[in-house]
Amino acid sequence: MLISITARVESVVASLVALAALLGCAHAPAKHDAQPHVEQQPRAVATARPSAPCPEPRPAAEQPPTRGVEITEFDCAKAEDFPPGRQTGTPQRLSQWQAGGPSGASWNATNLKCFADVRAQCARGELRAQLLIGQRAAVGNTFAITVSGPQRIELDVPERTWRRELDAARKPELPYRTALFTLRVEVSCQEPEAHDPVADRYTDVADVRSFVGGFASGE
Repeated sequence: MLISITARVESVVASLVALAALLGCAHAPAKHDAQPHVEQQPRAVATARPSAPCPEPRPAAEQPPTRGVEITEFDCAKAEDFPPGRQTGTPQRLSQWQAGGPSGASWNATNLKCFADVRAQCARGELRAQLLIGQRAAVGNTFAITVSGPQRIELDVPERTWRRELDAARKPELPYRTALFTLRVEVSCQEPEAHDPVADRYTDVADVRSFVGGFASGE
């Protein structure tokens, strides 16, 4: 009889296990730690102080050249644009190709005047200028330096000098011919420091500037 009761109990237990598997087990909801409510305090707003008036900008001082000498401008024009004894307006510069001829080439030019603005750190010395047209030296001159800073130099170029250095005519033929103008300057300085172009290997005491000009002629 005891065996019969035990068998019945085991049967009931097995039935309960099967029923639980079918229905699934209920899980208790996960607990969350309660977060205390903290009331946000308003942030303090910084009061801007009145700013001091800005100082007036000072005019920029002219900066010295980073090199011992520097060509800041170089060009040529007809000598007739520079009549002696008086100032002229704006000469028709060869480098700008706005000189009245085809495509802006210089029209019926004769003698030329080449000019350059050169800045030097040297306060006493010599500035040697050499103008090349094409690959040939055309005109040269030496100018005294008596104060550091910018100075204007001018070189007169006769018509026969620049005309024989014109580039060969192109095919198909253009209504103008061209020439390469190159200015080279170098400084020999005694003050404030002695410098010699050869000793310094022309690194900081020489400069070069070039442009191509055009020439045309006709009635």
